[in-house]
Amino acid sequence: MINFRSIRYNDSVWIPEKTYYRLEDVLLEDKSKDEAFAVITDNNFKLYAKETGRNDFKKMMSAKYKIENRRFMMMYKFSKASAGVSQIGIDEKGYLILNYPKVVENVKKGTYFSYYAVIEQYIFEKAK
Repeated sequence: MINFRSIRYNDSVWIPEKTYYRLEDVLLEDKSKDEAFAVITDNNFKLYAKETGRNDFKKMMSAKYKIENRRFMMMYKFSKASAGVSQIGIDEKGYLILNYPKVVENVKKGTYFSYYAVIEQYIFEKAK
């Protein structure tokens, strides 16, 4: 794996004045120095990581998966209804990019709404 990082985005709108706000994007966590690899087979996705200073790899994630519309990866244990959905793609260098969003929405009807999103981004290169 080339990169593993968490990025925070925070957007809000003040409705009475029709004003849009975007706070500066924040890199919450960058674990790119940790060694990691994914094993993707016909039906299973497993992610292993070795934290800096450790000798062994630890399984971080294990799930079944299904790719929908060649753009979204649903990862689940028992039921697709409870799946986490990631956006996936391959960039111009051939790297697999997996973005896993978590979003919190706050709304006060007629006054404001805000979105607080954290994107966990994984960038993999194919093993040689």
